[in-house]
Amino acid sequence: MSSINLQCEELRKNIVKQINDSGLPISLVYYMMKDLMGELSEVNSTVLAKEKEDALRVSENKSDEGELSK
Repeated sequence: MSSINLQCEELRKNIVKQINDSGLPISLVYYMMKDLMGELSEVNSTVLAKEKEDALRVSENKSDEGELSK
């Protein structure tokens, strides 16, 4: 598996290629990408909130385990 940097670069190149190959006017692509960014922002917020909850839960479990071993 390639590094995260190479995966990011490959994704970026694929997106640019798809846009170029679509033949759509750039104004339509702009609004599509704007909508996509809104959706990505929502998903990102959801994922971050879930990760924070999971991290807090793990931290609380470790704290509880520490109290049991005393």
